[in-house]
Amino acid sequence: MDDKTFRVFILLLCLANELEDDGEINLSVKDIAWRLRIFEKIISKTISELILLSIVEQCEGGFRFINNESQVLEPTRVQRQKRVWNLIDP
Repeated sequence: MDDKTFRVFILLLCLANELEDDGEINLSVKDIAWRLRIFEKIISKTISELILLSIVEQCEGGFRFINNESQVLEPTRVQRQKRVWNLIDP
């Protein structure tokens, strides 16, 4: 994976975390490009490369990260709030 692809990959991980949909990004390439401020061509190329590398897979309406549990480092807002309320173990 080249440097540009890796940088877009990291941005896509951040977007997936922001959407809080278990690693799924159900947005069009146009919407992703607008949110990340990157050309659609670069987004399409990166997603294709990530599919070939078995990092993401296509799903209904977009794509999802494979094995998302090991890639997400931060808990969701709900998990953080439950921790504050001592409803779950850390």
